[in-house]
Amino acid sequence: MKRFVIQDKQCGNVIDEFESLAAAESALKLYELDDKKNGVYEPDFYEIKEIEK
Repeated sequence: MKRFVIQDKQCGNVIDEFESLAAAESALKLYELDDKKNGVYEPDFYEIKEIEK
C-alpha cells in the first residue's frame, strides 16, 4: 500500500503520514503557513516522499 510522508529534508525525520499525495500537499502548505506565522519558516525545509507499507 502506498503512503506519503512529510519529512524534513536535512535529516529525513518523518513528521506526518498520509494516504494520498493531495492530503500530504495540503498539510505541507499548512505547516509552511504556521512556520511563517511563528517566524521560523525556511524555504524547502519539508519534502514529501512516497513510501510502501
